[in-house]
Amino acid sequence: MDENDELQNLFLWVRDRLDSRNDKREKILKFSRDITNESKKVIFSLLRKGIPTEMLLSEAEIKLQFLKKLLSYISEELKEEDAYMFHKSFSFGVQEFIEAVSLYFFIKNETLIEFDNVCNQYFIFHGSKSFLFPQDYLGGIADLTGELMRVAVNSLGVDDNLNITKICEFARLVYKQFSVFVSLDPELFRKVCVMKSSLIKIENTIYILKVRGAELSENFTPTSFQFEMECPENDI
Repeated sequence: MDENDELQNLFLWVRDRLDSRNDKREKILKFSRDITNESKKVIFSLLRKGIPTEMLLSEAEIKLQFLKKLLSYISEELKEEDAYMFHKSFSFGVQEFIEAVSLYFFIKNETLIEFDNVCNQYFIFHGSKSFLFPQDYLGGIADLTGELMRVAVNSLGVDDNLNITKICEFARLVYKQFSVFVSLDPELFRKVCVMKSSLIKIENTIYILKVRGAELSENFTPTSFQFEMECPENDI
């Protein structure tokens, strides 16, 4: 085999390798979009009003098991691959899933689902390596407070099992922890700004219930109260 044949074979190998990775990337992107859509369904389902909490959790658990199956498809594609090379293809879906599963876990247990817990339950399949990166976990948890704000606001005028004060204390703790290292990542900085706004809304909800409860009419709805929120970039 002469030098030209060797060079041609090398380029053919590179071509095949690139084609294979591009195909794999497209598959992972599709799974990630499906995970995003299904995760949003879990969130919307958990935020429904007028339905017993046990029923909401039961329905969400079924959806989460389906999401686990979708995550296993990504795990299969990443087998014998460097997951970092495909991170952008699945990061957005994983973050949306973390937001959904953490909301489910909080409503059920009134606490935060830990990183190792998520890995063991949803990201390790048949001894494979977890493809849940810390930044994706943090990104999903950062978005959780927005959903907790909706849970708190929806609880106005409803005999809800979740204590709004506990929601507020939890949101404050999450915000406090994130504010320590938020300057290290521009995307987290943006999310913590939104997190602060959500926390203010939760605090205003408690104000409505505790301070102004006697002033509210029987026809009061959450949308009738205008929350004012600001999140100055230099005030985090």
